Amino acid sequence: MAELSIGHFRQFGTAIGKFLLIAIILPLIPVLILGLPAGGILALMASTFVIEYGAGPVGIGLGMPPVFVLWVVVCVALGITLLFFDILDALAGHSARVSTFLARAEERAKRSNLVSRHGIYGLIPGVMIRGIYVCSPVSWILGWNRKYSIVLIFSGYTLAATGSILVTLGILKLFFT
Repeated sequence: MAELSIGHFRQFGTAIGKFLLIAIILPLIPVLILGLPAGGILALMASTFVIEYGAGPVGIGLGMPPVFVLWVVVCVALGITLLFFDILDALAGHSARVSTFLARAEERAKRSNLVSRHGIYGLIPGVMIRGIYVCSPVSWILGWNRKYSIVLIFSGYTLAATGSILVTLGILKLFFT
């Protein structure tokens, strides 16, 4: 087992600090500006941890503005995604077992022409089907470009969250009545 050092704790501390800033503090800043009830925002944030983009209707049901609801669910999801990437990076850098697993997974992914060339685009529908708790580690394990993976994950996530908010607002009635 690898020995823990200050570097380990620094990496984990940075990951948790980034998570707290993006997933907790950023969504709460508009609460001060708009004067929204903090209890409702905290309920929306907690719902986002559990039901991801499906938390949009919870925020709408609590009477929050739709754009603000989208802001909160995207901030929380981005914080979770970055936390996953940072923790997995720290584990790979300090665990021989994890780095060996990662090397084997990347090698297998590169052998498949379809996965290595087009697999990353599966993150858009993948986040709608499996969610950020699956897509983030999969993209990390397969060694896909981190920034591009995050952009694709959040393209799919934002589409899904926007769709669930619009359905909650009854936008489909405009097209199907």
